[in-house]
Parts: sequence; C-alpha cells; structure tokens
Amino acid sequence: MCLCPFHEERSASLLVDNERGSYRCFGCGARGDAVRFLMDLKQIDFRTAAQELLTYASGVTYSEPAFVSAEPKRTRSLDLVPAQLECVSFEESIENEDFSIQAAEQEQVLRLNALAFRFFQQQLEVMQRSSASASTEARDVLRYLYETRNLTAHTVDAFGIGYAPLHWRALVQYMLYEQTEIPVVAEDLILAGLAKTRHTASKGDKLNGRALEQSLYDVFRGRIMIPIRDVEGRVVGFGGRQLEFTRCVETESRVLEHVTGNGAVTAYPSEPSVSPLFSALKSNGRFTAISEEIRNRPLPSKAETAVPTLPDETMFGPKYLNTPETPAFHKSRILFGMAQVMERIRSPEAFADEWTTVDQVGPCVILVEGYLDVLRLHQEGIWFAVAALGTSVTPSHFQLLVQLAQHLGRACAHRLQSDQRPRIILQLDQDEAGIRATKRTLDMFLDQLNGSGRQPFYDLLVAELPSGVKDADEFVQRYGHQAYLTQVVAHARIWWRHEIMERLNAYVAAVESSRRGIAPENDVTRLFWRWSASAQRLSRSYRHIDPTSASLSR
Repeated sequence: MCLCPFHEERSASLLVDNERGSYRCFGCGARGDAVRFLMDLKQIDFRTAAQELLTYASGVTYSEPAFVSAEPKRTRSLDLVPAQLECVSFEESIENEDFSIQAAEQEQVLRLNALAFRFFQQQLEVMQRSSASASTEARDVLRYLYETRNLTAHTVDAFGIGYAPLHWRALVQYMLYEQTEIPVVAEDLILAGLAKTRHTASKGDKLNGRALEQSLYDVFRGRIMIPIRDVEGRVVGFGGRQLEFTRCVETESRVLEHVTGNGAVTAYPSEPSVSPLFSALKSNGRFTAISEEIRNRPLPSKAETAVPTLPDETMFGPKYLNTPETPAFHKSRILFGMAQVMERIRSPEAFADEWTTVDQVGPCVILVEGYLDVLRLHQEGIWFAVAALGTSVTPSHFQLLVQLAQHLGRACAHRLQSDQRPRIILQLDQDEAGIRATKRTLDMFLDQLNGSGRQPFYDLLVAELPSGVKDADEFVQRYGHQAYLTQVVAHARIWWRHEIMERLNAYVAAVESSRRGIAPENDVTRLFWRWSASAQRLSRSYRHIDPTSASLSR
C-alpha cells in the first residue's frame, strides 16, 4: 500500500500487486497496469508510455516512430542480441505480432468477453437455483427459455446461455469493482462493446478516469445472452434477445437521486461501496432510488454534475442486439454455430450419437437466419446448421459455408467410406428480407463460379418452408425435426431449378395481374391500349394475353 498520486490523501489507499502487474486505488478508483499508470500520471498516449517503459526496462533509448500500422503484422520474431538493440527503432520493435497494438486489443477484448460470459451465466444460474422464490424478472426469464422457446437445460448449458440483468450498470459494476482476475478500465469495456458512455454536456470535453467510469452503462440490459464463438471456441461477442418485461417490473438499481441547485432531479451511478437496492421502474423507463442512506451521501463534484445522468436511449432497446464491431468481433465474418459444427467434425468419436443424423441426410450445411433457429435445430440433433446473425449474407459468410461444407464432406467420406458431394442449403426466413438474402447469396455463388472457371465440389440448394411458417424454429416446434429433415431439407431444390421456378412464378403472377387489371375495361380502344402496355411490360406480344386480341387488332 502507498499514497495515491492521482488524488490528495494522508493515509495510503493505493494497492500495488506485483504478481499481477496491476494497481488499484480504493480512494479514487484509479486502476490498471503499468502502461495505464504512466498514461494517467503523465497524461501521455499509449505509444509514448510504452516507449518510456521499454526504455526503462532495457536501458536503451528508442527513436520516435514515424508511423505505426493499425493492422497486426505477422513477421518472424526478432532474435537480436543486446548489442544490436541500439540499431532497432521503436517501430521495428513492435512489428512482431506480440507487440502489435491491435493484437493486444483483441486479446484484451477476448479476456473481457470471457469474464462477461461467466457473469451472464452466473445471473441465470442464480435465477434457476432460486426458482421457488424468484422475482418477476426471474420468472419471465425462465418462462421464456423453458416454456416459450422449449429449450432444454442441456442446450442452455451447451451453448452457455446466460442473462443480462435489467439494470443500467450491473456488468460495469462487476467488471470495474468486483472481479479481481484482470485489471479493467473504462476504455476496455467500451472497446469490447460491453459498455457505452453517456454524452458529455460539452462535446469538446473529454472524460477520463473516475468521471469516465461513472458515465458508463451496460450495452446489454434485460436480455437473454447467447455467446458467439469463433472456430476455436473463443467467445468473440454476444447476441442478446430482449424479453417482454412489463414496465413496472421491480429490478435492482444502483442509481442515486440528487437535487441540484435549480431543483432538477439528477441521478448518478452508485459508488462501489453502496449496496444495490430494489427500486421501481417509472413509466418513462428511468429509475428513482428510494434509500435515505443514499440520499444522505454528499453531492458529487461540479465536474461530475456536468455529466448527463442517463443515456440518450430507453431501458428497452431493439428485440435483437449483437455486440458492435470490436477488434475480436466482425459480424460479417462469423457464423453463429460454426464452433459447435467444427467441434463435432474434429471429434466425431465424442459425438458419435449425433452423427446419425448426418448419416441419414448426408453431408450438408444449413444456413438459417437467427441464432434461435440454430439453437432449436442443434437441440433436435441437426447440428450442422449455422446462422449469419441476420439477413445480410456477405461473401465472407459464403466462404465460411464453403469451408464448413468441405470439412464436413471430408469427415463423412472418412466415416462412411463414400464420396458424397457436400451440400450447402439456404433456408432463410420466408419474408421479403429473407428472399432478398437468398437472391444475394445465389448471386455470390454465380460470381464465384464464373470467376473460378471450375465446377464447385459442392451443390448449392434452396429450401423453402410452407406458407404460414416464418422460420425453422417455428417449423420444428410445430411439426418436429423429422418433418424438417424429410419435408424441408430433403426437398431442397438445386440452385438453377430454384431460379427457374422463381422466374416462372414471377411471370405467371405478372400475367395474372395484367389479366385482372384489364378485365373490367369495356371501351375497345382503351382495352387495346392497356393490353399492349401490359404485353410490353412482359416483353411479349399482346396475343399471349388474350386470344381474342388478334381479331380485335384487325
């Protein structure tokens, strides 16, 4: 323990942990590692602080770099003897991937995601253990998972599903003040897409330190949390599904209420030492604290009162919310469920029972629209389904589908001693957005086919659900997984047959629309004009619309 250099004090409150290489002040809340300490102490940027630390550690003065690329560079590790270090610039010394700023940020985001993943899981586990005396919020969560969605405990556990409390700062409080595994600062949570900061009163002001921590709030609130993993199984992001809470639900709040000089009510996030209290959620979605203990706390400083109290958004956001773009998460380059698919391809012996479905239908990868569709299909043994986290299918998504199909085809060939062509089956929702996404994916396939000049090793098919069924989740819940395999997957059409049928259906619909449009017309001249206009629109002679038009034209 020592005196903190970031605020005035008489008794030591700064704890330095040599083993973890971190520090934390119990007075002002300052915390971080050696680089963060130097940045805050001297008010310098990351690059300058890292340069000074390297100079201090090695005793060698490094030159100022002219430019440092934001992209991680993959080069051979520098194997230099101490005598050669004097000739190496600072820019060259960080070219190695281990010293790359972006690689370091990605690694930090992955660590934060792992902590958040455990936090969300713990919230759900607490609700399950106390189900007998659960709150309204807990009952709604459990009812949605096990009754509305009919998920099993095995599926919830296998995918690591958790819950983000209906609270503005639950995850922020845990990350900054409760967990002790890694040092975390406010900027880290923003970088990982787990927290946002409220806008300052003056756009030119820049928050830092304690003020920035107090301005943070959780991105995910009142949501079922589904971790999104890469092919290595690392949690790179989250998908949150909002629950239909009532606006009067009681929830745990760490919001303080203060009355400013002009009589306005101002709310502030609680200090780490304040116990969370139950409060009522007002009709406008903002919290009001009800504790006299909190009301008697001293008013915040003028610098803190300049920070707006609540974010410019409601407590309840969109129904589905994904992690924003981060150094570890790129929505356009990841498929939900591919980690589970690759796990079964790599270890078929460990999942021997689940491979019976593949033996039945052959090697295929099914692309559905949402992660809830994937959860449903995987629960029913159809583990070769993945989702693009929406209707925006990108070329990177398509390349991932091709790679998954290739791996699955090889695994099946080794397992069954057969040479079946793997299939990629597009089964997106039957709404307008899903139809457009299917069309874009087919266009990507044709572009790739024309560009390579070679026949693909896989077949591309399109599966359609019957009318009145929105998605795979609804179909399986209504008719069962065997019906999905025999009626949807088995009847998927090859891409060119699907294109022909779609164009024929569009042509027939256009002809019928033209017939209905000109049927009520009685005037012969106007009838002939409308026939001709309809035929021109269809790029056909008007004689194809009605046989009597030939005699009419004469």
